[in-house]
Amino acid sequence: MPNLILQHTNNVEFDVEAFFHPLHEALVATGAVRMKGIKSRCVRLEQFYIADGHPDYKLVHVDIILREGRSQEVKEQISQIVMEHLKDSFGHYRENGYISFSTDMKELIHGLALTDNNIPLDGVPR
Repeated sequence: MPNLILQHTNNVEFDVEAFFHPLHEALVATGAVRMKGIKSRCVRLEQFYIADGHPDYKLVHVDIILREGRSQEVKEQISQIVMEHLKDSFGHYRENGYISFSTDMKELIHGLALTDNNIPLDGVPR
């Protein structure tokens, strides 16, 4: 863990790997997550309505899903890392338009949220 689910309006263009790679590294650097456990994905929103409905408005949101047990300080640190990465990656949309950045965090209950994988700890396939 964590799972990162990025939702973005269809008027936001970016390279998925170029976005997630440095974010994964920054999260691992906290010491609170392992590279092996991070799973990220994107959902491109084809239909959306923001504020007064202007079609040029943009949205980028990340749901952060963690196993329970991390301290409030660590959870806040992870949220801040994700938010800063959103601003760094998509801030250029603010120069000539409007964009909304947001994060949310959910905790999975130990014993109910199960994971099984054979991804190597060092991230290097055999």
